[in-house]
Amino acid sequence: MTVAKNLTNAAVPIGAVATRKEIYDLFMEKGGKDYLIEFFHGYTYSGHPLACAAGLAAMQIFVEDKMVQRVRDMSPYFEDAMHPMADLPRVVDIRNIGMVAAIQIEAIPGDPARRPFDVMLKCCEKGSMQGAAAT
Repeated sequence: MTVAKNLTNAAVPIGAVATRKEIYDLFMEKGGKDYLIEFFHGYTYSGHPLACAAGLAAMQIFVEDKMVQRVRDMSPYFEDAMHPMADLPRVVDIRNIGMVAAIQIEAIPGDPARRPFDVMLKCCEKGSMQGAAAT
């Protein structure tokens, strides 16, 4: 699994890869060839001190503010607010985990990205997607 923005609360760019130990071990096993680099990706930004400091600060806030428990407490209310939209026209499915949700919008045959794009623009106009560029 790759993760990024929330590691630093989007304050500075950072990314990470999380995997099960069995998968990690396969990558680290370099077939006896010392010159092979494990998980060869992203080395331009790997371990950047500013990004790491921001990540550690964000994690400290998550712990101090008991964010995991807060998400557990709030997610039923979020789910109750999201799922009634399943009855709206053109909504195919709604999925969520914790405080993250996905709303699947019915595609227009031959132009599958059009309707979701139009919905995104409408969300921007209504202020529900702060920071998203509508060009």
